[in-house]
Amino acid sequence: MLAAVVVAFAVVVALLRLRTHISVALLAGSAVLLIASGPAAALDSLEATITDPRTWFLVSMSYAVAVFADLYDRTGLAKELGEALAGKLRSPLLALVLTPAVLGLIPVAGGALMSAPLVAVIGAAVGLSTAVMVFANVWFRHTIFLVYPLSNVLITTAALTGYGVGELAARQAPVAAFMIGVGAIILWPHLRGAALPRNDASVWRALAPLITALGAAIVLRYGFTYLAMPLGVAAGSALLAALTRASAESIASSLAGRRALGLAAAGFSIMLFQKVMMFSGASAAIASAASSSGLPITVLEVALPAVIGTLTGSPLTGIVTSIPILEPITHLAIRDVSLIYVSSIVSYIGSPAHLCLVYTAQYFGEPITTQYRYMIPAIASTMAFAVLLYALW
Repeated sequence: MLAAVVVAFAVVVALLRLRTHISVALLAGSAVLLIASGPAAALDSLEATITDPRTWFLVSMSYAVAVFADLYDRTGLAKELGEALAGKLRSPLLALVLTPAVLGLIPVAGGALMSAPLVAVIGAAVGLSTAVMVFANVWFRHTIFLVYPLSNVLITTAALTGYGVGELAARQAPVAAFMIGVGAIILWPHLRGAALPRNDASVWRALAPLITALGAAIVLRYGFTYLAMPLGVAAGSALLAALTRASAESIASSLAGRRALGLAAAGFSIMLFQKVMMFSGASAAIASAASSSGLPITVLEVALPAVIGTLTGSPLTGIVTSIPILEPITHLAIRDVSLIYVSSIVSYIGSPAHLCLVYTAQYFGEPITTQYRYMIPAIASTMAFAVLLYALW
């Protein structure tokens, strides 16, 4: 099965390099694993995907956010907001760091699309390539997840290990700061000498739909149906359409556009891929190989969640799978738990199955692979820093 995992991942990466839609690439990767595991795994995976409410939350949320972002673009409100916000901050580096991070406060799949239009405006104003914009939008969006107390990944990790959310966040704060620093260093050569034009326009008109979408989604986050948060985002879209007096044609184009439909399909294929990883035995095979490898515990704490998180595009899967395997091998002190957490989060940022990366690359019309020249050094240096930090602290 390990050989099938390698082949499946190679197929996904190869198809993405050929600019194949992510949903098709993941379906192909799933097919490789299912051929290796048999028809029973295919039926179980499909049934689990269809009956899991998270699938339909992901599909509906992805669609709602894609429509919202597309309307922001079509109506010109994204440009208005980006120019006004950049004009207030003046520093393109500060604008690129803060915009995705602040919008990262709503930790939902597809949320990167909310900051992508603003990053596009800021990046265009200073002549950034789209590959750099993809990196900036995805990287800075995820710096907050190491310390954000409302992150379901952090909450779940605390519950699994018995450590407090605040304890873990405090341990991981230096790594979050390092992530911001290394991202800024990567951006700096592209921004040297650049300045954003002053703009005295009010940001509130352009920001109102975004605040509405974020506020409504957060308020409804703990609603009783998977449609609660997508409805919150839809409320923002309705306000946006009203404020800009969007034409029926523009609204219809956003609702039926390739971006929205494609991202909804990507949401389904990613959930299917995760289920296939489980029911095909791929995740178990990786875990078994790791536990019997005889490798040093630090190597396992880095490698196991990184591999699983990357393959599944899910940091939660990497953590939830790794902790039960590592607990019998060694006592997991808080430094160990934080290293597992950081490894899973940071490695999944660059995963081709990571929705935020997929959505951002599609938004900018850029292949996922072109931004790896920036992403891989950022991931590698962050992990090296985390290993050194937790060895000493």
